[in-house]
Amino acid sequence: MIGQPYLEMIQNAALLLALALVHEVVLRRFRSDGPSLRQVPVGVAIGLIGIVVMATPWTLEPGIIFDTRSVLLAVSGLYLGGVPTAIAMAMTAAARLAMGGAAAWAGVAVIVTSGVGGLVFRHRRRKDLARISLGELYVFGVFVHLAMLACLLTLPTPIAARVVPRVALPVLAIYPVGTALLGGLMAARARREETEEALRSSEERFRRAVVESPVPAMLYTEDGDVLMVSRSWCETSGYGPEELRTIDAWFERAYGENAGRAREVLRKTFASDRRVEEGDFEVRTRGGETRVWTFSAAPLGPLPDGRRAYISLATDVTERRRAEAEVHRLNESLERHVAERTAQLEQAVKELDAFSYSISHDLRAPVRAIHGYARILEEEHGSQLDAEGRRLLGIVQAGARRMGLLIDDLLRFSRLLRQPLRMDEVDMTSLVGDVFSEIRSRSSGRDVELRLSPLPPATADPALIRQVWANLIDNAIKYTGREERAVIEVSGEVGEDRVAYHVRDNGVGFDMAHSGALFGVFQRLHGSDEFEGTGVGLALVQRIVQRHHGQVWANAAPGEGATFSFSLPRARARAA
Repeated sequence: MIGQPYLEMIQNAALLLALALVHEVVLRRFRSDGPSLRQVPVGVAIGLIGIVVMATPWTLEPGIIFDTRSVLLAVSGLYLGGVPTAIAMAMTAAARLAMGGAAAWAGVAVIVTSGVGGLVFRHRRRKDLARISLGELYVFGVFVHLAMLACLLTLPTPIAARVVPRVALPVLAIYPVGTALLGGLMAARARREETEEALRSSEERFRRAVVESPVPAMLYTEDGDVLMVSRSWCETSGYGPEELRTIDAWFERAYGENAGRAREVLRKTFASDRRVEEGDFEVRTRGGETRVWTFSAAPLGPLPDGRRAYISLATDVTERRRAEAEVHRLNESLERHVAERTAQLEQAVKELDAFSYSISHDLRAPVRAIHGYARILEEEHGSQLDAEGRRLLGIVQAGARRMGLLIDDLLRFSRLLRQPLRMDEVDMTSLVGDVFSEIRSRSSGRDVELRLSPLPPATADPALIRQVWANLIDNAIKYTGREERAVIEVSGEVGEDRVAYHVRDNGVGFDMAHSGALFGVFQRLHGSDEFEGTGVGLALVQRIVQRHHGQVWANAAPGEGATFSFSLPRARARAA
């Protein structure tokens, strides 16, 4: 059987724990860590609990009582802080003095020691109050109640000698356990408050995230109640939160006759457990403007009342849709223009073909006739002509020959624009040598030197690139006609993204101020009485190089010769 002291102390401790549970209701309403005025009711409640447990003590002798006020005040100091504990200490001390007896002041000392002990331990462990273990609370209870036993030594010596040995073991056996249990209850309460505070903070952050979202956002339940709507949603649509209490209110205001389609999409959203792209909707604003919003929705899980919650995000794509429509319109217009220009180009090509045919057949015949009759006139009647007649006849023959050359060049130029490229690797060094030999053979009696450096090969149309070299070398020989010794230098180099070729001569050169006319059809920097030519050769060079995605340019000075260069992209050429 448990001894009478133990049984009564356990009953008193059980009463304390029961009253502490009731006290939780007060603590839920009046937080102990708030302003001082809000802590007063908490302190009063603790004081009343202390008085109640003091009213059912274990009475050792008349005027000498033991109860769990020390447990209550120590835990109060530890978890509730100074104001509530001071109030509770004052109330319980007054009650103990009113009860009187030989141990009244010793009881007050126990009250003060217990409360102050709790406050000291609170100061040391302030940041970890919610995570104090039961073991730590038990040790704390042992120290508090050792201090309680020390307070009993303030009794008169005969009384202290009689009381302390009788109560020491029951006090140290029961009260530290009670301290651990009550402290554990308060620690659980502190953890719960931390969790609730974190939840409130999280809810507030989530609320602000929705309400202050720069993207229109709406939070609603499966039965259509709107819980939150962002400020941007209201500002863009013109409807205030009070007008958007339910999804149906939004549908009727914003969608009008399209509300049925919106409800069907919403049903699909409710049936899904993942993010749903709801698509585009025309939204009618409060001001009567029609905007285009694209929506997506996602479930957020159940609310505390069991209802499922969803969030919809909207993006105003009105301007983008207008821009897309404008781009579509422009594309259609461009396609019409392209078709029209293509038809015009096809017609121009047909006309060019007809023109080429006319030149080839209709112009060649008269030119050949002029040249033929002039030759017959020279052969059969030349002796009857005086010097002036023979001179004029020579002019006719030269003009006919020049006209024939011009016709040939024009035909080549027109065919070049339509001739498909046949790409192959070309040995440029060998090609330049062959071209020079061919042209040199037509320039008998002249001293012409070719200085040919090894050239990097290229991938190009062999026939067209031969025409480039022929025109450039022919020009170089032509415009060195006044030099006693003509020198033509041909070189090449490989760059980072292209390969370039150069043809330099020591001829008459030209003024770079007029270089813009070099590559135009029929453009000449020197008169036909100085040098022969039709003015088509360099235009052919430029068109051929451009068709190979290359560039052509020239550098010169009057009387110092000229350098003509062209390049091909590295992708179409390999280094030697």
